[in-house]
Formats: sequence, structure tokens, C-alpha cells
Amino acid sequence: MTEINPNPNEELELQELEARLFQLVGRQGEVQGEWKIVDGNPCLTMLDLNGRVRMQLDLSESERPRITMYDEDGRPRLMALLSEEDESPEIAFFDQNGEVTLL
Repeated sequence: MTEINPNPNEELELQELEARLFQLVGRQGEVQGEWKIVDGNPCLTMLDLNGRVRMQLDLSESERPRITMYDEDGRPRLMALLSEEDESPEIAFFDQNGEVTLL
């Protein structure tokens, strides 16, 4: 476990750490989150206790911020991102068949 600096006014030495994957694990060792590169873009993934992806925060193929929420079966149900045209917010809701139901 990392020690916390007891003197917040004291400058801490910065250390560089590089990796292709960081995992957040629970007390029993189950992976509950990942920070990795997917298709050349950073992606933060949150998993439920059964290891299923439930939410992702990433950059789209056009490097726009995007949040996607998934149901228990791994289907995307909600996606929020910034448009390519003018970076205005867009929200898409998906039905169980993956069809957009509302924008």
C-alpha cells in the first residue's frame, strides 16, 4: 500500500509509470475496472461483480468524448457523446435489439 504524504505542503517526487493496461481489483481479486488503449484511444471500463462490462468512458474513432452504458447482457443501452460537427452533446438510447429508439 502507498503511504500518504503527511505534509501536503511538501512537494512529492513524481514517478513515471507506463503500462498498456491498469486494472482495478476488488478484495477477492475480481477485476472491477480497467484503463487501457482500445483502437488507439484511451478507454476506462467499469465491470460488475460478474465481470460484465457495464460502462465505458472513451474517445470515439473521431476522438470525441463518449460514455456508453451496457445492460447485463452486454448490449449498449445508452450512449452520450459530442458531435463531430460542432461538438454539441448527443444522447442515443438503444432497445434490446440494438436499434436507436431516441436521439
